[in-house]
Amino acid sequence: MPASRSPDTVDAHEPQSHDDLESPQQRIRPTPIPMLQLFSVCVSRIAEPFAYTQIFPYVNQMVWQLGVTDDPKKVGFYSGMVDSMFAFAQLFTVYGYGRLSDRIGRKPVVLFSVFGVALSSGLFGFSNSFAHMMAARTIAGLLSGYVAVLHSILGEITDDTNQSAAYPIYALCYPIGSLVGPLVGGALADPNQSIPHLVPAFLHDVFDKYPYMLPSMAACTVAAMSFTFVLFFMKETLPSIVRRKARKSSGTSTPTSLYGSRGRTVERTGKYWVLTINYPKMCILTRGRTLGSEQHAESSPSASPTMERSRYSSVSTRVGADDLPKKCPSETDTLLADEDDEDEQPHDWSVSELLKLPELRKLYRSSVVLSYLAEAYVVVFVLFSYTKIQDGGLGFEPAEIGFVLAVAGGISFALQILFLPVVLRQGKPTKMFDTCMALWPIGYAIPPILNIIARSSSGNGRYPIGTAASAAIWTGIWVAQLLTKTACTAYAMNMIIARQSAPDRRALGTTNGLNQFFMCAARMFAPVTVSAMFALSTEHNWLGGHSVWVVMIVLSILGWKVSAWN
Repeated sequence: MPASRSPDTVDAHEPQSHDDLESPQQRIRPTPIPMLQLFSVCVSRIAEPFAYTQIFPYVNQMVWQLGVTDDPKKVGFYSGMVDSMFAFAQLFTVYGYGRLSDRIGRKPVVLFSVFGVALSSGLFGFSNSFAHMMAARTIAGLLSGYVAVLHSILGEITDDTNQSAAYPIYALCYPIGSLVGPLVGGALADPNQSIPHLVPAFLHDVFDKYPYMLPSMAACTVAAMSFTFVLFFMKETLPSIVRRKARKSSGTSTPTSLYGSRGRTVERTGKYWVLTINYPKMCILTRGRTLGSEQHAESSPSASPTMERSRYSSVSTRVGADDLPKKCPSETDTLLADEDDEDEQPHDWSVSELLKLPELRKLYRSSVVLSYLAEAYVVVFVLFSYTKIQDGGLGFEPAEIGFVLAVAGGISFALQILFLPVVLRQGKPTKMFDTCMALWPIGYAIPPILNIIARSSSGNGRYPIGTAASAAIWTGIWVAQLLTKTACTAYAMNMIIARQSAPDRRALGTTNGLNQFFMCAARMFAPVTVSAMFALSTEHNWLGGHSVWVVMIVLSILGWKVSAWN
């Protein structure tokens, strides 16, 4: 689908040149971003990765302490089940939340889901059995399927002229949550052991009974704060609801929108008058007449995306002096007359209809591969770090694992600031997606090399690791994290491709919901399959406990080819 571009000035009498059509971005100023709305989306986004990742540093230890298994080599299998249950439960609601947001609005769905994150996070901290852990993660997955809705909001407040600024800001949210979550989880887990000097005497018995309550309550608090911010500051962006509010408040020719005042200017330029109108995205005419021209765009669904700018856009039309009406029409009147009826009752896109579109099939296929490889790497790396050296790992403590994951989040944060904006301005999203996916095989090839170094230096785990070997191991860890976090910037490309691939802007929530459905399916299978492979690999000592890495290298190469856009 072509990128969404619209020149600032359209000559009603003189045809545009070929150069004008080829390089419209040269004449378009970036559309202003509604920053408070963007910040509301970001705040609500942070709650989910924080709650999801804060268990990673201690989940293996938690499974062991609860006595789920008496074989340390099987701990990874059960912790993988806990990780997978979140995505498994989310699988049943994420598509429905996207469709629901196309009906009742974005904000109610976001509020409900963020509340669910807070509730489920608190429940997990009070788990005293494996069944309780699984139940808490199930509730978390069922109630937190709002990411697709946030993607829809982002798509409705941005366009091709400002996406290189907005998407990197939004993409920072997951790294921030992933950075702070493991750091908090590793630092606050079992506080009687990790920070005994900071625990009041009257809480010792409580933390003895619930050693992982503190990090879970921290996640609950973050989600509660996000809920409060969204409640007071997030504005509805579903076009039909925005239009309904505009209709109720339209009593003048220049009403105020949700994002600020709208207005127009008329200037004389030679033999032409230039009429400039600022209005929300859904006001842009893709059908009917514009001032001084007989037809502004073809009346077809496919024409709409090429004409859209953002929710707060400017369009100028040059018209002859005789064509300028004595009284400018109300942009609200045009908005309500042209678009209201079809958006009040949007086409109900079914799954089968969406899957018939080749571009969406390719989108969903690439989403599955990306989500599986990214989720599997986090899970297997945590297992690898926790497992003893002689069994194929590094033998790290939970605090060390939390430190690695936190620094990895910092690396991702830096990439979103320094790397992603440049890429989005200069490269095609599909091409950059393919480049990022090519990094996964290298990332999966590094950990087994680190274990070989650790085994060689420590006498297969009998002695402390030497200084030189330790330096090499930590260098390898940071290289692996840099490569895989760079590969994860493909998520931002995926969001942009999803927005551009939506068959209808009124189906944006449904399109994103189905995209998240497939991602959740991959996230569900990734922890179970990779942790099971890791357990079998270490238990039977296949290829020295490294067979899981060989399998994942092969899968990542195949996935790179299967998900390629170019």
